[in-house]
Amino acid sequence: MNLLKYFAYSKINFGLQVLNRRIDGYHNINTVFYLINLFDEIEFSESETINIITIPEMNIPIEDNLVYKAGKLFLEENNIKSGFNAVLKKNIPAGSGLGGGSSNAAYTLIALNRLYNTQLSHFELTKLAAQIGSDCVFFLHGHRAALGKGRGEIITNINFLLNYKIAIVNPGINISTPVAYKMLNRDEKEIPEIDFRNLLKLHQNNPKTFRNIIINDFEDVLFEMHPEIKGVKNKLYDIGAEFALMSGSGSTVFGIFPEEFTNNELKKHFPDYFCFISE
Repeated sequence: MNLLKYFAYSKINFGLQVLNRRIDGYHNINTVFYLINLFDEIEFSESETINIITIPEMNIPIEDNLVYKAGKLFLEENNIKSGFNAVLKKNIPAGSGLGGGSSNAAYTLIALNRLYNTQLSHFELTKLAAQIGSDCVFFLHGHRAALGKGRGEIITNINFLLNYKIAIVNPGINISTPVAYKMLNRDEKEIPEIDFRNLLKLHQNNPKTFRNIIINDFEDVLFEMHPEIKGVKNKLYDIGAEFALMSGSGSTVFGIFPEEFTNNELKKHFPDYFCFISE
């Protein structure tokens, strides 16, 4: 049996602006995606039907699983009548703003393209990924850091690398991305863009300066709805983070720490939350 295994990595957002609401109902954004070494593990094999096992079990209908959505789309677009088996070990918290579902979907496209030897080009895979979710395209490109424009599907590789520990803290609050966008109440008029690309490059060796120049537009509305998330950010600063920010539409908050900071130290301060240190 042909068995393929992938590590589906997650991301954080170094800055996120929601610029305006588009005619099609989506929103234009301005963000920087940054890959971190927290990943899900997925094994794929051929099957007559679509079968997905998640570890631990996800309490959602299979049709809502992005592995299923990506796989079904791929099979339909390539007129493949059979299916696939997928065993998904979830390490990335769901609904956390870390892009776990989008990453799973992107690697599903990559795996099935190989499994069925369909030889779709990178451009063709990108078109499929954009139909599934705005973050999916970033994971297909394989960049460590990239500027995200449009809905997030317009990706430009950037030269940005942090030589710091990145502390990931998720308080277990599942945030609905559509609800978060609705709360922002953006209209068609576009707000001025922040030049995240140059600001990050200019200050990457001094993350403390990010505090006054790198923002996430979702923080204001979500901190009011969920003060617990704001509390995570404030505590990260209290224990020595040089910079902290909520990722995506929440609820994960990340903090930038000096090299000596460890996961054990982080867990002492957040014993009831998901914690992870990314290199």
